[in-house]
Amino acid sequence: MTGGSGWTVLVPLRDLGGGKTRLSEWLSPSERREITRYAMASVVAACKQTKAVERIVVVTGSVEASKWAADAGVVAWPEPAGRLGLIGVMEAAVAAHSNTQSRIALLMGDLPLASNAAISRCLRHADACPVTLVPSRSGAGTNMLAFTGGAQMPLALGAPDSLAQHRRAAREAGLRFQTVASAPLALDVDEADDLRLLARVPAARRSLAFLARF
Repeated sequence: MTGGSGWTVLVPLRDLGGGKTRLSEWLSPSERREITRYAMASVVAACKQTKAVERIVVVTGSVEASKWAADAGVVAWPEPAGRLGLIGVMEAAVAAHSNTQSRIALLMGDLPLASNAAISRCLRHADACPVTLVPSRSGAGTNMLAFTGGAQMPLALGAPDSLAQHRRAAREAGLRFQTVASAPLALDVDEADDLRLLARVPAARRSLAFLARF
């Protein structure tokens, strides 16, 4: 459980090497691994720089990812035994860290433009509402989801229409909710267009040489 008044940020990291399969047409396995690490490092670094964040928890069942989290100086929370999938694992993580005073944010780990300013702004908005949703660039997905006051509801993380599902779940649970747009937190990396947008960012181009192809 979170013990202070700051935010606990839960970041899923299932696998450092085998994810991002939708990018297989454009990136090699080693490049997909590279971009996974880059985006995750960006998210964790941005959270560390955010004063409102008290605790960063990487949710993972991977030994390699747990070691990565330890090296990054953050807590690794082990997935429960069983094949729960992303949704089940993150629901368990929320329940494990929740109490009536808790402030919990779920932040996807594939957001290479995540920044202290963007996270701080979203969390300031989230302080005023039980449920806060931050959409993906398409407007259909959910890249950040924040709960205050111990609020919990069924999750739809990873679903193509997760934003609509989360709004419906909040209504059904009787929870007031809001949607907060954030350009830096909107860009996840799943398609070639996402890579082209990322290639326009000088810092990303310097770190990821393969972006020169885009």
